Amino acid sequence: MKYNNIYTILLSLILISLKSQTLSYDSISSPNNDPYSFLEDIDNEKVMEYLKKQDQLTDSILKTIQSTNSIYDEFIGKRKNKTEISKLEIVNNTLFYLKKDGDLHAYPKLYKRSIFKGKEKLLYDPSTISTNSSDLYINYINPSPDGTKIIIGLSEGGKEFSNLIILNTNNLYQYPTTLDKTFPNSFFTSWLYDNSQFIYAKFPNSNNTGVDRYENFESRIIKLDHEKIKSNEVIFSEKHNPNINIKKSDFPLTYTINSSTNYLFSGIFDGSNSVDHYYKTIHDKKWSKLYDANESIISFSINKNQLIYLTNKNTPNYSIRQTSLSKPDYTNYQTLIAEDSISVLEDFVLTKNGIYFSKVKNGVEAKLYHYQKGKINEVKLPKKAGSIKLNSNYDQCWIKIEGWTFEEEYYMINPKNDKLKPIIFSDDNHIQIENAIIKEIEIPSHDGTLVPLSIIYKKGLKLNGKNKVLLNAYGAYGYNYDALYENYLDYWLSEGGVYAIAHVRGGGEKGKKWHEGGFKKTKPNSWKDLIACTEYLINQGYTSPSYLAIRGTSAGGIVIGRAITERPDLFKVAVVNVGALNIIEMEKMATGAANTPEFGSVKNPEELKYLYEMDAYHHIQKDVKYPSVYLTAGMNDPRIPVFQPAKFAAKMQEYSTSGNPILLDINFNSGHGYDVSDEIFYDELKKTMNFILSQMGHPYYKNTSNSNK
Repeated sequence: MKYNNIYTILLSLILISLKSQTLSYDSISSPNNDPYSFLEDIDNEKVMEYLKKQDQLTDSILKTIQSTNSIYDEFIGKRKNKTEISKLEIVNNTLFYLKKDGDLHAYPKLYKRSIFKGKEKLLYDPSTISTNSSDLYINYINPSPDGTKIIIGLSEGGKEFSNLIILNTNNLYQYPTTLDKTFPNSFFTSWLYDNSQFIYAKFPNSNNTGVDRYENFESRIIKLDHEKIKSNEVIFSEKHNPNINIKKSDFPLTYTINSSTNYLFSGIFDGSNSVDHYYKTIHDKKWSKLYDANESIISFSINKNQLIYLTNKNTPNYSIRQTSLSKPDYTNYQTLIAEDSISVLEDFVLTKNGIYFSKVKNGVEAKLYHYQKGKINEVKLPKKAGSIKLNSNYDQCWIKIEGWTFEEEYYMINPKNDKLKPIIFSDDNHIQIENAIIKEIEIPSHDGTLVPLSIIYKKGLKLNGKNKVLLNAYGAYGYNYDALYENYLDYWLSEGGVYAIAHVRGGGEKGKKWHEGGFKKTKPNSWKDLIACTEYLINQGYTSPSYLAIRGTSAGGIVIGRAITERPDLFKVAVVNVGALNIIEMEKMATGAANTPEFGSVKNPEELKYLYEMDAYHHIQKDVKYPSVYLTAGMNDPRIPVFQPAKFAAKMQEYSTSGNPILLDINFNSGHGYDVSDEIFYDELKKTMNFILSQMGHPYYKNTSNSNK
C-alpha cells in the first residue's frame, strides 16, 4: 500500500535518530533490558524532540486519509445545533447547571433557574474573564444549601488541577481570593449548615513534576465574611493529625454528608474502595473512629443518630445496613435492603421520605427503587435505562438516566406517589438513535466464566463476517462500563458498523467478585475475557479479524495492550487513549502510590510478577505481525504520563513486521481527556474514526497521497 510505504520511510528516519541515543538499564521488573527507558525523561530536550517527531509522523499520515463520505459532516451538523446541559444541582428549589450551545469552540456557562419553570439567569461566563476563553473551563460547581453562593472550579489547558472561586448568586459578586491547587472533580467540596463555611481539598505540591506531586494532601475549612474569606485553615492532614495513621501518599478527605447537620467525616483514601473513616462535630477537637477499612463500607449517610451504609462485606452484590452513629456496632447491624443474587445494589440516597436506591444487572440494566418504613417499591422509569445516577438534598431527590442509544435525561421524583416529572430545558434537543438493535448477552470466557457482552447495530445487519466492529473494554477499579450514550455511536452505526462492549473482569458489573476476578494476580482474566468476546463475534459471523478494532482508555490500556500482544492475529486495529501500557513503571508516576492497591507494587516480590504479566510494553516481541495501532497521549496528563504510550509506540514500531502503522498522537496542551472543547474532542474523534475505517479498507476512507516511495 502507498500508505504503508510513506509510513515506513518516515518511521525509519525517526528510528535512525533514536538509535543514536539509545540507553539501556536493567529493569526492576525483568532481567531483560528496557531500551526505551530514556523516554521517561520528558524534560530531556532530545526526548521532547523525539516526541514531536512522532506527533508529526502521525499528523502526516492522518492527513493523507480523506473521507469522501458526508456522514461525518452530517454528524457534526447535529452537534452544532444541540444545546448540552451538565452538572445539574438542586438546592432551595433552584436549578444550577452548565449549558453549552452548539458552537464547537465554546465552553459551558453557568446558569440558574427555578426547577420547573422560570427564566434562566447567567451567573458566570469564563470567556469574559479570559484572554483565551477556549482554554478556561468550568469543571465543577457546588451551590450552598440556601443557594446564595456557589463554588466554581476552573481548569485550563485540559489540566485536572483547578482554581476555585466563590460567587454570590444574587448580585454576582466574586470573592477576591482564589483557592488554588485543588482537584474538585475527584476531591469535592462540602458546605456546612450555616452557608458561610465549606471544606475543600488542597494539593500543596501540585506544581511539582515529581512523584511527590500528590503528597501532603490537606483538607481545609473556609470561613466566609460578607465580602471576603475570613479564614482558611487545615482541618485534616498528616501533619495536622499526627495521632492518626496517615501516610504522605494518602488523601485524607474531609466532607459533610448532610449540610443540615454539624457532623464532619474524614476518610483516609489510598486508592482502595473502602478506607478508614473518622468523624466529629464542627465544634469538637478530637476525631473519633467511625469504621475500619475491613468493614468494606463503600458509602454512607446519616439519619439523626443512625448510620446507614452500603457495604459488600459478606454480600458481594452489596446490601444497605443500619447501625448507631454514636455507638456503631458492625456485628449487630440491621439490614434495611438485602443483597440481590443477580443484580448489584449500586447506589443510594437518603431523603426525608426514605431511601431511593438503584440496582444494575450486568452493568447495563438499571432499575430504581424506593424504601420507606420497611417496604420497597419499584419506581417506574419512562424508558429502559442502562444507567441511573441519584442525587438528593434530603428534601428532594432527582435522577439522571441514560442508555446506549439516548442521551442523559433528568427527572424529579414525587415522593408521595413515586412519579417522575421531567426537568425540561426549552432549548435542549436530545439526540436518540433510531432503528438500533441492542443485544445484552453473556458468553463463556477461557475458564467458562460467563462474561456480559453488549452488541449494538442498526436493523438489517447481515452476519457475513464482513461487518466493521468496534469493541470496547475497561475492566479496572471495580467500575462498570456503564450503558451511556457515546457521542460517536451514531456516526459509527451510520457507517454500517457494529458497536460492542466487553464487560470484562476487573470491573464491577457483577459486584465485588467480578472486580476481584481481574485484580492483581487474576488480572489476566481481563484481557482473556476480551479475547473470548472477540472470538465470539468472529465465530457468530458479526465480523472477522480484518474488520475488527478494539479500543480502551486509561487503565483500559492494560486490557487492549495485552490482548494485541497475546493474540495479535485477532485484530486489525487497536486504539488506546491515554493508556496504561507500561504499568510496571507505575510507581514512578505521581499517582503511582494510589494505584498500588488495585494493581500491586514493585516493592512486593509477588506483586511484581503480577505487574510484569499485565505490562503490555514488556510483552512486545520481535518479528511479530502486530495490528495497526493508534495511541493518544496528553502532555499535561497527571494520571498516565506521556512516556507510557511513547515507550510502547517506539518498541512496537521497531519490533512489528506487519508493516501496519503504529501511530502516537500527542496533544501538547491537554491532559487525561477531561474538560476539552468540543472542537478538540471532535477533531480527535475524526482522526480516530478515519484511521480505523481506512485500515479496514472502507471505500470512503482512502489514502490520497500519490507517493510511491
